[in-house]
Formats: sequence, structure tokens, C-alpha cells
Amino acid sequence: MDQWKPRDFSLPSNKFHEHGGNVPKIEREYNFSGIIDFSASINPLGMPPKSQTALLEAVSGLSCYPDPECLELREAQANYHKVSPEQILVANGSIELIYLIPRLLTPRRALIFAPGFSEFENAVRLAGTGIILFHLAEERQFSFSLDELLPKLDGVELMFWCQPHNPTGYLLPSQDLSEILEVCRQRRIYLVVDEAFLEFVPRDIGQSLAARTGEFPHLIILRSMTKFYALAGLRLGYVIACPSIIDGLRTLQPPWSVNSLAQAAGLAALASPDYAEQTREIIAKEREYLTQALNSTGQLLVYPGAANFLLIKILAPQLSSTKLQKRLIYKGFLIRDCANFRNLGSRFFRIAIRSRPENQGLVAAIRESLSA
Repeated sequence: MDQWKPRDFSLPSNKFHEHGGNVPKIEREYNFSGIIDFSASINPLGMPPKSQTALLEAVSGLSCYPDPECLELREAQANYHKVSPEQILVANGSIELIYLIPRLLTPRRALIFAPGFSEFENAVRLAGTGIILFHLAEERQFSFSLDELLPKLDGVELMFWCQPHNPTGYLLPSQDLSEILEVCRQRRIYLVVDEAFLEFVPRDIGQSLAARTGEFPHLIILRSMTKFYALAGLRLGYVIACPSIIDGLRTLQPPWSVNSLAQAAGLAALASPDYAEQTREIIAKEREYLTQALNSTGQLLVYPGAANFLLIKILAPQLSSTKLQKRLIYKGFLIRDCANFRNLGSRFFRIAIRSRPENQGLVAAIRESLSA
């Protein structure tokens, strides 16, 4: 009798399946502690005070299971977006939902923008979906027109877009996004709009499409609370869509996906309007400071963006993003090396927008690294 052997469940390595924010790994590899993390785009204000209080109060209830329906949090999110609670599903970060959506919809082909968030591509590949890449042009500052997009939509059944886009920060004009939404309706294409960074954008230029999910049953909105409310360690995100899609996603979601602490912190965060306004003011001010300071080096090009991060190209021919990242680690700063993003390569890096003292420290460290 042949000896039984377990199957090999490993997947081919994907160089694009990497992210920022892994400070513990960097500190272990470099034997260096106290690194300031500019690689993950988290609110520099930290967690809202109301969320911190809510966490402390929720600890006493950890002997009980969390609410599997997240009803109280969903009702608060529904009120915030002017939709019904039946249109919302809360998850262990929006990343969980990114992987559930292709499994539910089973599209034959999906359109992915490049450069773009790698998990969109990974999720559709794991679902067995074919991929059509739409390459964003550097010379156009990674913008695009509907006319350029239309030829790529033949046979597409699912499309992902970040608003604003990650990693470029490009904010698609509202009118353009509405036109794309209408084209997707006509062609029966599911449109997933990831609004993970939209809360950082001033309200007058960054409007959510959440309220339109009732009008467009093929529209799916992803929201993340981990970035804007600095809850990355807790993991908290949600999806807004028509009730039938929500019901379908719920059947695929593991039970008790969202713990009690995350639910309590998220509920308190939504009740912190002053925190939200203060965040947007700081991000706008510090984005301008970093853009001017880094462009003034003459060796860097900062791309305009609307998010709480900046995409930057190294103009100095002798310096790669990987080499710059290493130099900065030894100075106590971690940037996001964008060498593993499609269409970017070894001349690009991304930085989060943090507090003024931290931003000043990074600028000084980059200037020293450029002259080394």
C-alpha cells in the first residue's frame, strides 16, 4: 500500500503580496528599536479618546462572545452613511471582505488597476478569476479617462477602484466616477469602490458613493476604520451594498469575525466628529509641508494626491528605493518601498503623513540620505 502523503497547499510566491507597517519584522532584522513608521498610512492623532475609553470599559465583558451581527455598530454606520443596517456587513478589516467578494460573485474576469493595492489581484486570483490589467501612466500622474477605460471592459464582470487610489493618492473626479458607475450598470459589471482613505479627504471634494448603493445594486463600497481611526491592531472594516449581496457575503464570513473590543472602539469612533475634522485639517497642512520640503531637494518628485500618504519618485540616478529605505531605517524611519508595485519599480517610495515633528525628522533624514 502506498504511504499517504498530505497535499501541497502552498501557493506560488507573489512578490506583490507585501505591505508596509511590519515594524516588528524590521526591528528584528536590523536589531533596531524605536522606528517611526511612515510605511503604514495611519492617522497621526492615534486612536480617538472616546475609543480608548470604550476599550477599557469593554474589557470586563470579554468573557462573553461578541455580537455576531454587530447590530449596534451597523446601526451607527448606517446612520452615518444614510443607508439601512441591512446594507452593511462588518468584518475583521476590509481585507476580509476583499477576499469574500470574488468568492461570492464568481466573475469570469476582473479589471485591476496597476499600480494598485495588491490584495485585489491576490483575491481574484484565489477565486479563479481571470485578470485584465489597466496600466496607469506615470506621465499622466496616474490619472485616466473613461475613453481609455472603455476598451478594457469587454468581458469584465468585476472592477476594483480605490478612491483615493492606493498607492498614488489620485482622487478620481466625482463626475468621472459617476460616469464609470453608469457604464458598469449598463454592462452589468460589479464595481467595488474601496474608500479606505476617503475620510482623510476634505468633504467638499471627496464624496462617498455609499448612499447610492440603494440605487445601483451592482455597486459595492468598502470602508476601513483601521486607518482613519487608528484601529489597525484591532482590525475593523465594513462593506455597504444591496441587501442581497450583504446576505451572500454573510454566508461566507466565519462566525464571530469581529471581536467585542473592535465593535466597542468602532462605535465610539463614529461618535467623534471633532476628531475627524481635526484629522482632515492636520493632513491637509502636513501634506503641503511634506510636498514642498521634499520637492525642494531637487532629487525627488512628489506626486499630487488627496490621501494621507504621498507617492514619491527618486530622480537621483544612483539611488534606489530599496537603498533609501535601508538608509532611513538606520536613522529611525521606515518608508514604504514601492519596488514591488506593478508599474512603479525601484525608483518609487510612499510615505504616510504624520505629525509635524515626525515629518520634519523624516525630511532631515531623507536629505542626509540623498547626500550620502
